Amino acid sequence: MGKRVNSEAAGIVGEGEPLPTGWCWATVAEIGRVQLGRQRSPDNHRGTHMRPYLRVANVFEDRIDIGDVMEMNFTPAEFETFKLEHGDVLLNEGQSLELVGRPAMYRGELPGACFTNSLVRFRGASFVSQSWALQLFRWMMHSGQFRAIAKITTNIAHLGAGRFGELRVPLPPLAEQRRIVAKLEALLGRIRRAREALDAVPAMVERYKKSVLGVAFACVTAPASPLGEICSAVTSGSRGWSEHYATSGATFVRVGNFGRNQVELDLSSIAFVDPPRDAEGTRTGLKPGDVLITITADVGKTAVVRSSLGEAYVNQHVALCRPTHRVDSDYLAWCLLDPAGIQKTIREIEYGMTKASLSLRQLRDLQIPLPPLDEQRAIVARIDAAFARACSMLAAAESARAQLDTLERSLLAKAFRGELVEQDPADEPASVMLDRVRAERAKADAPAKKPRKPRGESAPSAPTEEPERVAPPPTAARRPKPVPDSLAAARAGRAATATHAVQSAYAKPSHRKR
Repeated sequence: MGKRVNSEAAGIVGEGEPLPTGWCWATVAEIGRVQLGRQRSPDNHRGTHMRPYLRVANVFEDRIDIGDVMEMNFTPAEFETFKLEHGDVLLNEGQSLELVGRPAMYRGELPGACFTNSLVRFRGASFVSQSWALQLFRWMMHSGQFRAIAKITTNIAHLGAGRFGELRVPLPPLAEQRRIVAKLEALLGRIRRAREALDAVPAMVERYKKSVLGVAFACVTAPASPLGEICSAVTSGSRGWSEHYATSGATFVRVGNFGRNQVELDLSSIAFVDPPRDAEGTRTGLKPGDVLITITADVGKTAVVRSSLGEAYVNQHVALCRPTHRVDSDYLAWCLLDPAGIQKTIREIEYGMTKASLSLRQLRDLQIPLPPLDEQRAIVARIDAAFARACSMLAAAESARAQLDTLERSLLAKAFRGELVEQDPADEPASVMLDRVRAERAKADAPAKKPRKPRGESAPSAPTEEPERVAPPPTAARRPKPVPDSLAAARAGRAATATHAVQSAYAKPSHRKR
């Protein structure tokens, strides 16, 4: 069971709190139909009725992604049960704890699609707006209500169709639901456009960094020298390090520790080794000031080894360049990243059909422009200053993105506390709608009553099968007493009268008032 959240902090309306005028409490199952999708089975991976279906991988918050769609066999009857209709709201039944119940509306993105039991479908009653339900479920996810009822199995949180259906929600009148949706769509539309603009900032920053490097090295007019001549060593790590992996010890630098357009190692994910104490281990050991460059897969990323790294080694996918005293390490690393210079050359000479590679011979032959040491350091200072500004832009964009997320959650909370739009006394109260639907459901669920019979008629009795009873022979004690003639005549008269009445009732309709 997930950790329950603080309702006040999350903006959850508690059942003890008063609701706005015209609102009432209802369960999810009372305001719509809740249904799990079709269970996947190997037997259904082929058949004569193959149809596309949606699963968790296709349902994001307020967005259906059909980039990766699978098919499964659905019989015509199953298709009628599990086919999606425009406006259906789908929720992730199994997800991480933070994203369980993540909802999106199906808007016909994949015609003829069905859904699996990794999703829960909600189809609202006549007094529920599907767009309002979508925003309601988004609020419930962000406020932690889905997280609070989820059950964890094998590291996956499950919403549960039954638990979801039992959740109680604040229900406004239908007219107010529509006003809430209109207001939310206008405000959330602005947030969405701002978020899209902020999402473009990282790519803009990367382009800015490349332009900075291009300008910085376009101004260098010093003669170039081969990399192998300005470094005391150009080598790479050796193979067979897998047997030296350890849970702690020396840092093992791999391709995954390199970033793009930066010269600092990314040590958020570190592997450790217990290196061999021989010449091979010494050859691939790193020293402060070494310049590293990736030579397979994502070729051409660079980094400078800082003194804070400590004991460290590289694998066969990373080359180690040890500059001489004539070369500033940061200058060499930035020069290797020049998009119009060394990077262009690397793109031209790298080889390999499936995995790009750069040989050590090709690496040693790279031509590096080498101005005086003080000019190298001045170039590095200008690049560092420009990149610092770029990082500030990126941080500001990330901060603004977080503020937009907070604002969006705040708007959803206000909407479902009844604070986003005004209540209209002319709206039919939600309780009236709900009571009417409850009464209709109760009537539909009640057992059918027998039709009333017209007076004078009697329903034929159903034959009953009882074991035949054999009467014991009469004895003196049990022998019936004789019936007086007057009583027998009276009984016969009443029987004849009753028979005549029944025959008359079937022969001629009765016109008596009821």
